[in-house]
Amino acid sequence: MASGMVFRRYGKALFELCDEQNVEEIGAQLGAFASAMEKTPELKEAIDSPSVQPEQRRAAIEAVLKLLKIQDLARTFVLYLLDRGRMHSLSGILGEFEQRVDAAHGRIRAEVRSATPLDTATIQRMEAALKSATGANEVILQSHVDDSLIGGTVTRVGNKVLDNSIRHQIESIRDHLLVR
Repeated sequence: MASGMVFRRYGKALFELCDEQNVEEIGAQLGAFASAMEKTPELKEAIDSPSVQPEQRRAAIEAVLKLLKIQDLARTFVLYLLDRGRMHSLSGILGEFEQRVDAAHGRIRAEVRSATPLDTATIQRMEAALKSATGANEVILQSHVDDSLIGGTVTRVGNKVLDNSIRHQIESIRDHLLVR
């Protein structure tokens, strides 16, 4: 089964198992576990290594779940992924789950790259503009500095990109001049 299909299937199943009250909590708990997996090479090795016995693997995962105070549905879901050999898909599944949670709450996530750090007022104006343009209830905007940009911004919302960078404008002018 293709990984995108696995992400969608498991992400959808997890979302449907949650109720509105605990959906954010489940996402946070699973995010904490995924982060712990990424930051702990020994844990990742215990999951991936064929030399580790299934009982030892499960005991290691349960110890981490207990340490992070992961409870109920999130705990059961992680152990289910372990039993199905899908632990390597956790971050992709979480991404799909978060998309479903965002859609249910009328929320969109966007990323803006700029040559210099954006001030709070500019970020708030961009959030308001994106909220108005998309009809979303909430916009979560992540801002990153991109040294390759001369100036301006590149904004990504889902699979749409709005490139207002000076580099893009220069390339457009160059292409326009070369065509003539």
